[in-house]
This record gives sequence, structure tokens and C-alpha cells, in this order.
Amino acid sequence: MHKRNKVCIYMFIAVMLLQIIIPVLSVILETRYSSTSEAVVPSVIWNDIGKGADRTSAVLNLNTGELTITKNSGSGSIKDFEENDSTKWEKNGISYANQIKSIKIGEGIKYIGKYAFNSCDSIRTLNLPSKLVSIEKGTFQGCSRLTDIYLPNSVKYIDD
Repeated sequence: MHKRNKVCIYMFIAVMLLQIIIPVLSVILETRYSSTSEAVVPSVIWNDIGKGADRTSAVLNLNTGELTITKNSGSGSIKDFEENDSTKWEKNGISYANQIKSIKIGEGIKYIGKYAFNSCDSIRTLNLPSKLVSIEKGTFQGCSRLTDIYLPNSVKYIDD
């Protein structure tokens, strides 16, 4: 075999190995990469936090600790949780509840379900949407670092 053919084979093998190793490492490090290998902000995504047929998603920026909640379709809600549900802000067996430092709830969300953020004790700031109507029982229970909340005039119901 010619020397040039051997070099081509080795280069091909190296490229194939890199195509396997880079995605595996990005999963391990929870960092996504675009096709140009530029790092994307490390984040965790929940696509299923809406109540009923509502499609509501949440993205936690792991660099800043900001949880951004967005209405995708429906009437705009965050579903009810059980009081002692430790899995609500969990993904792949890892709990992110204590990494949430701030919450930005997007416009269009009108309902925040029971115990949605209870025991997320690292939350310091909260940005509520201007048309929020209801905050259910225990939503911020145990959020001891959350000191100031501005409630929009649209809020009609706050449970204990």
C-alpha cells in the first residue's frame, strides 16, 4: 500500500472518531454545539409544564440560573404539581431546583399552578407577566431568598 493511501486512511479514521467523540462529550458536559462547533449556552429544557392541552416550556440557563417560561400554545398555564414532588425541576435524574436563581415568566402565561416553585430556595428574583390572573397554593412556598415580588394589577386570585 502506498504511503499516501495510508495517510488518507488514518485521516478518515480520525475524522470518524471525532464525529463520535464530540457529540458524546457534549452530552456528558451538557453543552450543545452547533454545526460550526460554536458553543451554545448550556441549558436544560422542559417541554411539558403546561396544564392540560396548554403547551408551555421552560429553559434553565445553567450559566445565569435564569428560568424562562414560555407559552407555546393554548391558554397559557403552568401545571399543578404535588407539594412534595421533588422531580418537577429534574431532568435525566438530576435535580436543577436549587440552580434556579431567577424566574422570567413570559407574556401569555395567565395561571401558575400549585407548588410550581416550592422548595426552589435559590430563587431571588421573579418577573411576572402583565396579564397573570392566578397564583395557586404553595407556588413559592419555601423560597426563602425571594424577598420582593411585584404583582401586576391583572392578578385576581392568590391562594395561600
